[in-house]
Amino acid sequence: MAALPRFKRAWASLSDVPFNPDLPVIERVFSLGLLQFHIEPCGWYAFSVTVNPFTSVPRAECFSLFVEPEERNTPAARRLMVRLYREAKKQGAKEVLFTVPMSLGQVEDWAAALGEPIDIVFRRSL
Repeated sequence: MAALPRFKRAWASLSDVPFNPDLPVIERVFSLGLLQFHIEPCGWYAFSVTVNPFTSVPRAECFSLFVEPEERNTPAARRLMVRLYREAKKQGAKEVLFTVPMSLGQVEDWAAALGEPIDIVFRRSL
């Protein structure tokens, strides 16, 4: 987890939820091969492939995707995304799901890059 300081710096642009990683869980899912992760100078991604039990569609849920601000809309960023899509497909996914917090005001930017939003996720604190 040498990249943890980099993740912490970027977190505010990824989520409105406080940064509080559960390192033992992260290490465990990596060791089991349940979480795919890739990092390079322009950014990173992390996803897991699961099968929707009601549709039987294998899908990659992207838990974290970040492109450094100065690298956005560059060939390096496009290569990172292509790598994500290829790796998800290699892992058996038929689709990739991204979560974009509405409170950050980036939904339109993400829609332009990733496609039309299909669902709205509701969050209720308990």
